Amino acid sequence: MARPSCTAYSRRKRAGEGSAGGTAVLRYGRMLDQVGSIAYAGAKVLALARADSLSLKGPLKKVSNRTEIVNASVSHVFRSVGHGLFAQGHVRTHGSPEIFLRWVHDCGSTSYGPREREIARARRLLGSPRRIDVLIVSHFDADHVNGLRELLRGVCVRTVVLPYAAPADRLLFALRGQGPDSLEHIEFLASPTAYIQSAAETVGEFIYIDAAPGDDLGEGSPLEHEPNSAGSEPRPETPEWRVWGNDKSSRTSPINTLNERHFCGEAGIEFLGIWEFRFFNRRRWRGCAKDLREQVEAELKTFEAQPPAAKDYRVLIERLRAMYHARYQFGGTSVARNEISLITYAGPVGTPKMIRGKAGLFPALSHPRISGRQANQKPHAVLYTGDITMRERLRADLMNLLTAQRWLRIGALQVPHHGADTAWKDPASSKWKHRWSVFSSGATSRHPGKLTKAALASHDPTYVNENTAFASWYVAQWHTRAASPAVQDC
Repeated sequence: MARPSCTAYSRRKRAGEGSAGGTAVLRYGRMLDQVGSIAYAGAKVLALARADSLSLKGPLKKVSNRTEIVNASVSHVFRSVGHGLFAQGHVRTHGSPEIFLRWVHDCGSTSYGPREREIARARRLLGSPRRIDVLIVSHFDADHVNGLRELLRGVCVRTVVLPYAAPADRLLFALRGQGPDSLEHIEFLASPTAYIQSAAETVGEFIYIDAAPGDDLGEGSPLEHEPNSAGSEPRPETPEWRVWGNDKSSRTSPINTLNERHFCGEAGIEFLGIWEFRFFNRRRWRGCAKDLREQVEAELKTFEAQPPAAKDYRVLIERLRAMYHARYQFGGTSVARNEISLITYAGPVGTPKMIRGKAGLFPALSHPRISGRQANQKPHAVLYTGDITMRERLRADLMNLLTAQRWLRIGALQVPHHGADTAWKDPASSKWKHRWSVFSSGATSRHPGKLTKAALASHDPTYVNENTAFASWYVAQWHTRAASPAVQDC
C-alpha cells in the first residue's frame, strides 16, 4: 500500500517559501501530512487485521451487544503408548487472561515403558497447579485405565465421565477368561469413584452415563436400581461451563458419594460457548441376574467396611470368582465388556472461522512437533469410540444424535478396539466423512485387522504405536454470546 502524498501542499510550499503567507501554508501542509500519515497507518492496521484475525486483542472482543469474538487454539494428540489408548487435548483462548480447557480420554497400555514415558510428558502440559477439566474413561479394560493413578497424582480434576455398569457387571468383565490385569485393576472395578478420588488431589464431580431406554438391557441393567434418595450435589455450573443430560432416570451404586450424577443414554458439557463434549452409551448387553448382582454387591459392601490394612483383594477375587462360577461358564468372549464403551464427541460449537492449522504423525522419542501436512480445512472434531463394536445401526444412531453438521465436522476417528476386525461391522464405510482414521495399537500387535484397514483405506489410516503419535493443532475464531469468564483455579 503506497503512502498518500499531498501534492497541493508541495506546490504551495515551493511557491510561498520565505513569506508570511508561506509560513501559514507550511503549517497547513504539516497538518495535512499528519492526517495522511494517520490515514495510512490506519489503513495498514485494518489490512493486517483482515489478513490475521489474531491481531484482535484479548480472548473475548465484543463486536455487538449480543455477539463476541473468541480467538482460540485447539490441539489434541493420540499418545504413543502402544497397545492401549491415551489421548489428550486442550483449548486455549488468546489474550490475557488465557483460559484453558484440558481433557484426557483414557490412560492405559499393555506396554509399561511407553505408558510411563507418555504420562510424564502429559503431566507437563497440565499447568500449575496441575488440572484436568474433563477426564473421560471409555470403559474398564486395563489397557485403557491402568495409567490413571500415575497420571492423576497431585492433579485437580473438575469432572470425570464414565459409562455406568453395576459393580457385579464390572467385576464379571474382569473375572472372565484370563482374570484381572492386577489387584489395582480389581480395586478400580470395585469402585471407580473411590479409586479416582484416592488417586487425584481433588475431584469436582463424577458423571455416569447409563444405557439409554429401549436398548437391549437385561435383568441386571442399572435401570432396575433404586433411585438415589440422598440426591446429588454436583459442582455448581458457571456461565462458561454447562452440563446437560437426561437425569430423570438417575441411579445410584451401592458405594456412592454426593458428587455423583447419573444420566440416561447421553449427556454433554459445553465450555465458553466454543467447545462441547457429547457422550453416548448405546450398549447392547444383558447384565448379571438380579439375585447374583445382589450377592456381589453385598460382598463389596462388606469388603468396603473393612479397615484398609485388613483388605485382601486376593481373597475378594476368589470369593467373587466362586459366585460367578456357580452361575456362568467362564472363558468366553471380551465383546460384552467392550459393548459398554462410552462414545465421546469432542468438537467446536457452531462454525468457527479457520485461521491456520496442521496435523500429522511425529516420532515418539522426539519433541512433539507436527511435521505432517497442513490441515487446510474447517475446524474439526474428534470421535472417541473406545472398544465398542461399530455396527451399521450404531453408526446410523450416531449420525442422528450428532446431526449432520457435527457428523461432517468429525476430522479424526479413533477406530474402535485398536482396529480389530471383530469391532468393525459397518458395511457402509462411505457414510463416514472423517479425514483421519487413528489406529492405536502395538507395533507388533495383531491389530489392526486387514478387513478394517481395507474398509477405512480412503480415510487416511494413521497408525499410532510405541514409536509414533498423532497430533492436530489449529487456530480458529468464534462468534459467540458467551460471557467473559473468570480465571479458573484448581
